[in-house]
Amino acid sequence: RARPDLRTAVSFLTKRVQSPDEDDYKKLARAIKYVRRTKFLSLKVEAHRLDMNHWFIDGAFAVHPDMKSHTGAYMTFGKGMVNGASSAQKINTTSSTEAEVVAVHDNMPTILWT
Repeated sequence: RARPDLRTAVSFLTKRVQSPDEDDYKKLARAIKYVRRTKFLSLKVEAHRLDMNHWFIDGAFAVHPDMKSHTGAYMTFGKGMVNGASSAQKINTTSSTEAEVVAVHDNMPTILWT
């Protein structure tokens, strides 16, 4: 919870614990190397305007073993992430465009209430 920059990597790697392959070990090593190199960076949050938030949402198509896509989203008021989420999509999509649409749809309730 303290490292929003690692949220997607941790979400992906925790799903691969039962049967990791060589690529998963490489991804884990890369994440650990990243943590070691960036452990002195501080988390900065700054609001330019409190009445205007910005959402950034992305969908990655068919990245899970069951061919489900992945959604990542975060909200900012200027600098730094205030709210964020990273999760596997609940349905299978047939294209990257559809994965993007599902990503927006899955986050729409949170967007409307912030």
